[in-house]
Amino acid sequence: MYTELKKTNTLFHSIREYSNLKNIISDKGFRASYADESIAGYNVKILMISFSNVALLESQSQVNYGNYTIGLTLKWGIKNGLEPVMYTYNESYMGATFFENYFVAAKDSAILKVLQDKGKTDSANFGLVLDLDQISENSYNMLMHLKPYVVTNKSGKEFIAYNDREWRYLCKIENSHSAIFEKSYVHGAYNPLYMEAQSFPKPYTPNPVLLFELDDIKYVVVEHKSQKREIFELLQESFGKDEVMKKNIDGDLDILSRDTMWNNL
Repeated sequence: MYTELKKTNTLFHSIREYSNLKNIISDKGFRASYADESIAGYNVKILMISFSNVALLESQSQVNYGNYTIGLTLKWGIKNGLEPVMYTYNESYMGATFFENYFVAAKDSAILKVLQDKGKTDSANFGLVLDLDQISENSYNMLMHLKPYVVTNKSGKEFIAYNDREWRYLCKIENSHSAIFEKSYVHGAYNPLYMEAQSFPKPYTPNPVLLFELDDIKYVVVEHKSQKREIFELLQESFGKDEVMKKNIDGDLDILSRDTMWNNL
């Protein structure tokens, strides 16, 4: 019998530490972290914030990113530039194409800039440099939204990743690398910053880079029923007692606990 996947207008962000969930609510926003990904066979750490568009009760069979979750409206995600990822596999044609476009455009642009500086090329090529830079940037942005359709958790168990319906916010801030590749695509040289990034804190950014308001929140999920009161009070501190109370009574904000959800819903 065919069972249609549930459609949800919510983006869920899950974390492992209760303290991090409380920080998100207090900050009224998310801080970005470096996440390990593999793009067309190349290991890379991407500075981002990821969300799932899978209904809560269907998420039990997916990769467990943590038992603490906050759900925000899909409308909020679109307004803030989040994009669904494109699922692929190592050595795929799509991944290789984006890589080639990115590096070829970046290389040719760099060569033209050197020639211009030395006065060995016509100034009319300035427009070509801008075009190449745009192609390179566009290809890079596409690369950052690729994800293997099969992933393995720390215990070695495989999951079909596209069941997560991941949406991604790419963080681009001054003095930080938006992505750190393990090896160069051009000559295969190892990038020492990749190993250094293993010890970067999570979250990495000291301040929130993706903000939200009370109206953007639909769900907060904790692990234990006993934590619900603290979250409710924290929401009131951040957004106002009366505002949170009204949103909760109107059914527009639910605080749930996993120890009762899975047993009773």
